[in-house]
Amino acid sequence: MSETFTIIDGHSLIYQSFYAIRDLTAPTGEPTNAVFGFLGQLKKLLAGNPDYIVVALDLPGPTFRHKMYADYKATRKPMSEELSTQMPMIEELLRAYRIRVVTKAGYEADDIIATLARHAERDGCQVEIVTTDKDSEQLISDNIRIVNNRRDRITDLAALKETKGITPEQVIEVMALAG
Repeated sequence: MSETFTIIDGHSLIYQSFYAIRDLTAPTGEPTNAVFGFLGQLKKLLAGNPDYIVVALDLPGPTFRHKMYADYKATRKPMSEELSTQMPMIEELLRAYRIRVVTKAGYEADDIIATLARHAERDGCQVEIVTTDKDSEQLISDNIRIVNNRRDRITDLAALKETKGITPEQVIEVMALAG
């Protein structure tokens, strides 16, 4: 049986947790909703006993895409202060669990996830990418699947074909046509 490599799209899971649980604070009044929700999702993933697990995060600052197109993500709102104050706590939590955080200046977490997934697949691992990012569906293969942890939904080759009627190679085209 192949080893399992779980790659968590950190910001995807953090944002989900932040918006799913509202108005949760520490006794000091500082917000903790994202930390609490993220920990719950992390424990659920760890219960599956993956052989390897990492969290990919974006770093602040421009990426190579910003250099190619100055208005890349220009309309995206910055992270709220209520959430950004929780990021150090989430990073501390990951250190306590001894889960490696992978980042790279000039690259997005999506780039890191794709690179790690393809390398792990080549090394014979079964890869689970924990994200709600539809772009990740282009990575699906016999050994790579997408996990929506909150909804307990797995998208593999068969599920992608059944739900959307497409293959991973068609994901980019469908997204481009849909806008």
